[in-house]
Amino acid sequence: MNINDMKPLKEIKKEGFYPATLSGRISDIEDIVKNFATGIYVIGGDRGSGKTTLMNSIENQSSKKRAQNYGFIVAESEYFLHLNVTNKDTDLLRELILFLEQIYVENAEKLGKEILNRIENIKEKVLFDIYLEEIEEEIRGESETSTSNFIFGIKASISEFMFSKASLEANSIKLNNDEIRNRKIKSPRQRREDVAEEVVKLFAIFSDNFSIVVVLDELDKLDDISLEHFIEENKVVLVESSVIFFLVVDSQKYVNLKYDKKYSALDNLIREYIFLPRMNWQEFILVVPKLLKISSLNTLQSIYYRSKGNFREIIKLKKDYNDYYSLSEKRNKSDSLRNKNIYSFKILIEIITNEYIMDLPEVLNEIAIDFIHDALEIVSINSYITEQELLEIQKGYLSSNNVLNSVLNRVKEVLLNYVVSNKVEERGTLKKELAKYYEPKSYFSFSKNYKHIELETTEIGTLYQLLDMYYESVDGVIICKETNEDSFYNTSYTATILISNNYMNSLVFVNKRGFAWNFEEGMRYGEMQQYLKDRQIKYIDIELPTTETMLEHVNDLEVFSDMFKEKYNDY
Repeated sequence: MNINDMKPLKEIKKEGFYPATLSGRISDIEDIVKNFATGIYVIGGDRGSGKTTLMNSIENQSSKKRAQNYGFIVAESEYFLHLNVTNKDTDLLRELILFLEQIYVENAEKLGKEILNRIENIKEKVLFDIYLEEIEEEIRGESETSTSNFIFGIKASISEFMFSKASLEANSIKLNNDEIRNRKIKSPRQRREDVAEEVVKLFAIFSDNFSIVVVLDELDKLDDISLEHFIEENKVVLVESSVIFFLVVDSQKYVNLKYDKKYSALDNLIREYIFLPRMNWQEFILVVPKLLKISSLNTLQSIYYRSKGNFREIIKLKKDYNDYYSLSEKRNKSDSLRNKNIYSFKILIEIITNEYIMDLPEVLNEIAIDFIHDALEIVSINSYITEQELLEIQKGYLSSNNVLNSVLNRVKEVLLNYVVSNKVEERGTLKKELAKYYEPKSYFSFSKNYKHIELETTEIGTLYQLLDMYYESVDGVIICKETNEDSFYNTSYTATILISNNYMNSLVFVNKRGFAWNFEEGMRYGEMQQYLKDRQIKYIDIELPTTETMLEHVNDLEVFSDMFKEKYNDY
């Protein structure tokens, strides 16, 4: 699979993670569709932020809903048209006509024959317009090959030629003579506006029965002139239709649509701007260690610097990690490259926590971070950067957008005034970093839906690393004495770790082989108890009947809830 075809949001959701900031934006978009709040919405975000996956997900939910109601027309039925507008030649109006016909076919009995006749009439007009377009192209071609002595004569006969040719082609068109005559007289723009008005009227009728959503994706692939042309050409249907339009763009186009004066007319018509942000460091340190199964703070800092919190870049690394028994970087990773990234990471964090940069709107903040990151790439190679080099980087971001240009000037000043800190920092750990932003659980929320994961490890250190990784999410730990009758060496102590929070599926880690035994490493039992007490992690100490194991209880963990409540009054 091409890495650019990856669906990072889909991968993250498949793993059971729901980053808080992103989840909030997803909920906003779902509410728009659910409440059929018609209008134009701009969905923006970095490439790999999950824009297309999100829209596909909402569309798939709608398809399932229609399947469940098959044979019954309900007012809440939702229909999606997802178009990739990869070039200026995408004809939105014609796509919408075919989309209306598709909806009609599924709901013919409800909508009636008159609606079909209106759709067919619009299609005939469009077909006639296509004939006229072809004729005009042919005339232009003949004009260009003619010598200058004959140009005047050709121009004089254009009208006659076009009308006679159109009459021949129109024999297969089911329009009456008056309609054909009127369409011949009108300009291409007038003909298009006529069709657009008919489409708008049909959408008004359809909206009484259905929620209609049109997703215009890949708009960022259009250059500024093509995007302006596309919006101007389709302004009637975009503004007047009883439809939800989602315009999906990257960060740069989002900034232009929102802040550039040349789009001011459209800005007045846009109902809401919704931005899907990358993860900032605070959210990254909460989610990514659990997603990639990494407990090394240095590795996480290096990954954040490289990815800037972009979901796609993070998911690409899953193949290199994703192992509960090796919660750190792979052995073949370049230490020198990682150390450079860590040094750059620390400078990046210091700069982006500047008050001005932190207070920027999300999308401008991300572009500012991209600019800073580009500068730090030069610093990592040359150990410094000149003002001229900063200006060269800035040129790549400058546009007709005065707001963005002003922000970049201020960010450049921040970079020029930055002084590297000589403060010696103590060695950091993942737990210490998490503790800067999050508190451990002070309450108990026993989940009924723990997904169990069997841990083969017998290393107590791995269990400690997991407890650090899930620092703010630990519900409790069950230390269990398990006994079998096979021999004298028949007792083991296992640890079952209960995890729940509001951004991922609840988990229970079952250390099935144990971390201490009556014949070996027996002192680890007391060590684990002391470790949990020192960190104020709630735990219970139980003994199961002979031959029973904790694995037999993973689907019925509620039986242990009362034991926690008896031991801890605040449960």
